[in-house]
Amino acid sequence: RNKFSKCLDERASRLFITHDFHKKADTLLLDMRNLIHSMQLGAASDSLQESSASMIVRRREETEEEYEETIRMGNSLMVRLAMPIIDETSQHKVAEDTREAIDLVQKKQKQLDLRRKETQDVWRQNQKKLEAPLKVRQLHREMKQVSFKETRRW
Repeated sequence: RNKFSKCLDERASRLFITHDFHKKADTLLLDMRNLIHSMQLGAASDSLQESSASMIVRRREETEEEYEETIRMGNSLMVRLAMPIIDETSQHKVAEDTREAIDLVQKKQKQLDLRRKETQDVWRQNQKKLEAPLKVRQLHREMKQVSFKETRRW
């Protein structure tokens, strides 16, 4: 009875973590698609505002962090799924479920890898144009500092 209960708890836990992983991955795939769209629109704009450029750069960094975290989550999930659940009554069924669950995690990770590559390609193609408003602002800031130092000397 106790062994059966532990097996049920473990299966429930795996299902919950698997659901959480897929939900997180699907959200990330959508976020990456939206980021690609934002980068393309921003690069096509004749007058990209500094605030928009800053938002795109920040979203790109956040998306990269989310990607790393989601891939790590998928990897540890696959390790956990591969560990056997000791249940003599349905051992064969558990093995089938496990294989399928691992395949689905790998498939989702492959989708994330492809979307990440697409995001990186779009960034590389448009990086100069997207970062230009930020560089202009930095240049203005530096010029003000130099100007301020010059006026303080007199």
